[in-house]
Amino acid sequence: CLAGIARPDALERTLADMGINAAEVQWWPDHHQYTVADAKVIHDWADRNRLDALITTEKDAVKLDVLKADWPLPVVALHIEMEMLDDGEAVLSGLIDEMLKEHSEPEPSDERDNGDLDEEHSHH
Repeated sequence: CLAGIARPDALERTLADMGINAAEVQWWPDHHQYTVADAKVIHDWADRNRLDALITTEKDAVKLDVLKADWPLPVVALHIEMEMLDDGEAVLSGLIDEMLKEHSEPEPSDERDNGDLDEEHSHH
């Protein structure tokens, strides 16, 4: 299993729940942009560990796709969905509304009220 993900422990649990034994894992930083050098590291790792397939997230599969001209093994992309349980949707909606309200309130202005023209300019 290979992925650039913030919480690799959650992905490992998902794989275990699916009955998949990820014999070898390689975690990269979240949002990692894979390079040609990274592809070589991954190829060498896969060869060294005699992996049957490379399991990764859809996000990482797309990023790796541009580098995989010579992948030595099949790439399996996991489709991960998020489902709101109980009142999760209402809680999330409330948090978003709160944030939008905070950011839409006008900030206090530093400008003084210049409704009255000073004497000097009123005669022109």
